[in-house]
Amino acid sequence: IIMQAGTQPGQLCLVVNEASVANSIAFAAAGTSNVADGSNNVLPGHHARLFVWDSSTNLWYGLGQPTVLGTIATNMSATSPDPGVAGTINTAGVGVALVTPAAARSGCILQAGTYNGQEVWVVNQGAGANSITWNTTPATSNVADSATESAIAGLKARKYVWIAASNLWYPAQ
Repeated sequence: IIMQAGTQPGQLCLVVNEASVANSIAFAAAGTSNVADGSNNVLPGHHARLFVWDSSTNLWYGLGQPTVLGTIATNMSATSPDPGVAGTINTAGVGVALVTPAAARSGCILQAGTYNGQEVWVVNQGAGANSITWNTTPATSNVADSATESAIAGLKARKYVWIAASNLWYPAQ
């Protein structure tokens, strides 16, 4: 799918896929589709996404998660793995990343986001003492201020937003 280039800075466009749930649409590569994350931007049937035109990059950027009947599509991860020490927590295609650490885990990595404004809840389903802390290097952990970011204790959750300009996740305040 190709979106026509925007005509003014900040222009908004709502793309609605009215097909059945199994019939998703994907955009062509960024250079062809005019969509920043190109073919990584998939819109399932019965979903919609709001896009904003950035005239400085001449690309459309998706705002937030796809919506279903006007609500955030919080696709939950299919499993709740133990990330292990320095393990990676999956964010691809999910709005809720479940993890169940068997012990306190340090040096963890939050998988890089796929589009600007992507949101993910990291939900620690482990026991209270089984916390998750990030690798202290933001470029490795993909988490801004990871050296000072507080741990996510067991039975707690934290929301993060991907900012493409810095290629980092930021905790939502």
